Amino acid sequence: MRTLIFILLLSSFCARAQDQIEWITPFATVEFKEDLIHYYYAPSQPNVSLQPIFIPHKLLIPIEVYMQYFDHEDLSFWKPVIRDMAEEHDLIGRVQDEKLKFLKAFTLQSIWGINQRDDMPSHDAWLLVVGLSDDMDTKIARKAKLSAELYEAIGEIHKETENLRNRKK
Repeated sequence: MRTLIFILLLSSFCARAQDQIEWITPFATVEFKEDLIHYYYAPSQPNVSLQPIFIPHKLLIPIEVYMQYFDHEDLSFWKPVIRDMAEEHDLIGRVQDEKLKFLKAFTLQSIWGINQRDDMPSHDAWLLVVGLSDDMDTKIARKAKLSAELYEAIGEIHKETENLRNRKK
């Protein structure tokens, strides 16, 4: 009985902890906390892994959330949605919430690009993020700088990996 009560209490605590985070997909999201990017994702599925194969430790903290589950179809639906959000063309005059959603989508897309290089956001989207790093709102500017740094770090690691592959040939 004690075990059952403990599990119920733990489940409700975890559910409340998740409620404080605004998830932009049913299975993964990012938050900007303490000058780091916190990447929350559902546990790995047999044929899909949301866990990054490498982690830029100075920028990213991956957090596996066991209360979230998803189907493979969810990922195939949400990947294009997040890509569209991350490839915004005009942020001039947008409110803070819209800029934040763009930054979250861009960051999430970048993290997915760790495992699948083709999933990385475009250079044009990165330029928009760099532009937001000079935003009048200092919170948006800090988050944009973190997003841009993560994108650059992932790009550098991909270049190093490619150079190593070319040397082996």
